Amino acid sequence: MHNFVDSMGTVLEHYHLSNNLYSITIELLSHCNWDCLYCYFPERVDILPYNIVIEVLNDARKLGAYEVVFTGGEIFTRDDIFLIIEYARNLGFSVVLMTNISLLSDETIKKLSELSISSVSCSLFSIDSHIHNTITQRKGSHEAVMRNLTLLRASGINTIVKMTVLKLNYKEISALQSFCINNGYIFKVDVAVFSKLDGNRHPHTLSLSNDELDSVIEECDNINGYEYYPERDRLEAFVCGQMRIALSINPKGDINPCNRMPFALGNVFSDSICDVWKKSQMLKKFTNAKYKDCTKCTSCSCIKFCVRCPGNAFVEDDGYDNCSTLSEKIAKSRIRVYGNK
Repeated sequence: MHNFVDSMGTVLEHYHLSNNLYSITIELLSHCNWDCLYCYFPERVDILPYNIVIEVLNDARKLGAYEVVFTGGEIFTRDDIFLIIEYARNLGFSVVLMTNISLLSDETIKKLSELSISSVSCSLFSIDSHIHNTITQRKGSHEAVMRNLTLLRASGINTIVKMTVLKLNYKEISALQSFCINNGYIFKVDVAVFSKLDGNRHPHTLSLSNDELDSVIEECDNINGYEYYPERDRLEAFVCGQMRIALSINPKGDINPCNRMPFALGNVFSDSICDVWKKSQMLKKFTNAKYKDCTKCTSCSCIKFCVRCPGNAFVEDDGYDNCSTLSEKIAKSRIRVYGNK
């Protein structure tokens, strides 16, 4: 395992140094069979046509990309999903699937195993079925996830369980972590709740209060492997390392720096991702941005505890180079809990 991690670290370092595209995230559609309370899609009607997805995969291959991430919406509501996955695997991509896994079955999981996908990432909000189903607003969703998690484990598919931490479930972190450890799933948590992509802030009504956040921030940081940096190192760091080696395509075809940053650098219905990656001056501006380029960061007491997301700042705070109030809230919680070390 350590050799694999070391090898991947070398691969990522190569992509960073060479400024090559490492990963492309394709949001295949916005439709979903769940209706999660915090979902950031303002509407769920868009779908990328199959031929466009294939063009994007071919272009990503030309750029030397290593990984493709398929997400949605719920990707398994598409009739052609296995054609898409198989095409990507035949091109040699490492394939990551982000899905709620509720629509999987013995047969489909067997197909995924035969295709040697890299991992499946799914959401589980609680071991308590009532809490989970309340968040998804779908009866039976918890039962379906638990059943298919067992099948994924039996198939040997690498499985990541993600928990978005809300007012409704923040007391469930330990129980869910224990479940994942005992069953061999990777466990990740996220305390950030985002506005909808159209700016609607209703999802924030579900986010933790300061006191609630303080009660779980250390536990969440330990789970996610968070490390804080000296102020000088942070100011010289690129704001988003992932954005330097990745692109994202949304269901409307917009080519974005990230699926959390809805700034259209182009659109795959008219533009090639090859041209965007090689020629977009705005993309270069985003990817070369450092913490010191945000005026408030240079004088902010939160800097060494802050993991600033330019996408959050873009959606929530009217500019990618502005202070991200969401990142600042989390950083202030770390200061209260850890002290200003």
